[in-house]
Amino acid sequence: MSKEEFAKFEESLLDACPEKHTEFLKQKLGYLNELSQVERTNQLVERVKVALRTLLPTRPSFAVDFIDARNAKTHPDETKTRVGGAHMYDLTATATYLFEACIMLDLGFDETMCAELFERQPQYRHLAANPPHSG
Repeated sequence: MSKEEFAKFEESLLDACPEKHTEFLKQKLGYLNELSQVERTNQLVERVKVALRTLLPTRPSFAVDFIDARNAKTHPDETKTRVGGAHMYDLTATATYLFEACIMLDLGFDETMCAELFERQPQYRHLAANPPHSG
């Protein structure tokens, strides 16, 4: 929703809410109209798709996997699948390259030059060639 539309929506909900629950509802509504962590991470992935052209295609569900792993660590739940050490390392290494690529683009590097610089690095090449669950 637009900010204005959401503000009206929020106001109507708060007006209809019993006073004793107003603060609770305000907290719950605080981030309701913002992009999710997965959506924000996917925006970053989209931004660096050329710079990380050999890494990201081998991890098509990176954003979801990364945020799921983050949630598993910050909100432990015994009923959910745990992320193993090797997969967590892979997610962290991929996220590090994602972060580096964003910084390089912010500094004015050409995305193709970024790709060429990353592809010179043995660790990057190894990571791209060995996606998680590849056996």
